[in-house]
Amino acid sequence: MRSRDIVIIFAVSVAFRTVLVLPALLDPSVALGPTHLDTHEYYALAQSITHGFYEIGGIDWVLRPPGYPAFLAAVDMTLGSDPRFAVILQVLLGGLVAILVALWATRAAGQSAGLAAGMLAGLAPVTGLFSGFLLTEALFTAIVALGLLFFRKRPALSGFILGLSALVKPTGIYVAAVAALFHLVKKDWARAGLLSVAFLLPLLPWLVRNRVVNGKAILSTQHEATVFLYAAPYTMIEERGIGYEEALANLSDTLACPDLQAAALDPELAGEVASRGMAYILRHPAAYSIAHLKGFLRGFYGLGRDFTRMLWGDSPMAWAIVLFGWLYALCTYAVAVWGFARLRWEGLALAAVVFLLLFLPGPDGSFRFRAPAEPILALGSGIGLMSLKDRLFRQR
Repeated sequence: MRSRDIVIIFAVSVAFRTVLVLPALLDPSVALGPTHLDTHEYYALAQSITHGFYEIGGIDWVLRPPGYPAFLAAVDMTLGSDPRFAVILQVLLGGLVAILVALWATRAAGQSAGLAAGMLAGLAPVTGLFSGFLLTEALFTAIVALGLLFFRKRPALSGFILGLSALVKPTGIYVAAVAALFHLVKKDWARAGLLSVAFLLPLLPWLVRNRVVNGKAILSTQHEATVFLYAAPYTMIEERGIGYEEALANLSDTLACPDLQAAALDPELAGEVASRGMAYILRHPAAYSIAHLKGFLRGFYGLGRDFTRMLWGDSPMAWAIVLFGWLYALCTYAVAVWGFARLRWEGLALAAVVFLLLFLPGPDGSFRFRAPAEPILALGSGIGLMSLKDRLFRQR
């Protein structure tokens, strides 16, 4: 790919994201958002890391893996504690992701496909929007994109990078599983093994640390907490037609746990309560299926009006972002199919990653989980556009 194209892609991506998150660049409190957002936990953990701990209010915060708080702590110690420094870096990360996608598409289908895919990745609305918040999406998306870039030819490097992604967000485990399965299907046992072993390497220190501190070698309690803080409550909501807070209160009795929020911070208790939560879900499969489908649809095609309002209120800009996000999703889903088909087995693996990223959150599904899928969809769409163009010219 020509240097000029790389510069254009990076510039367009950074400019687009800068406009999108401008309120967060002007006011640091916007990047933290309302008090109920996870941003405040990540920021507090980052401050804790700078003092040599990993806790909030004196409690070891095993609910969150350390990757994103460590990123914020590094920003704090090098640039300063103003959240806008992190926002600026996340905007720049978006530009780097667009370049990675462009290089990948160029390697697979030529310069035109690379330019198209890079521009689409640079204009990705969900990843762009979340560059303005102290949330995991921007960093996780960048690390996953880098890891997937190498998964075919350099499995050890890919596995290690995807291991780092799991330290940011446990969903990285499933991305690595698909990458390893790709090699297993092709009966390349050596590459599958290399990827799997390399994936574990960056996780081991954190697993050992949690074994020593918390008595259990776990990445975090996020998976367990999701069961009893989201999956089970949303199942009860579908079953009884009640609100979330009421469902959570009722589940405290049903699951014999008076404080579900506190249970998420205790590895042993979290596992026990999650087991009871799963038993409750299994007793109500129809209600859970409906809740899961609704969550999947929110992730697949949600508009994210709440987060847009946090940045832009009810201004015309907010509605323009929502409309653009809707059109972007519609177009990339439709065209990426052609690109994935051209990539064959690699395309099938990438389509599986997109599906898992949107399907696995279940009832807790949100449009924010579409963020790491956007570069993959941009890759498929860039290649797909060139395939459709070639097909039209052949017909003429």
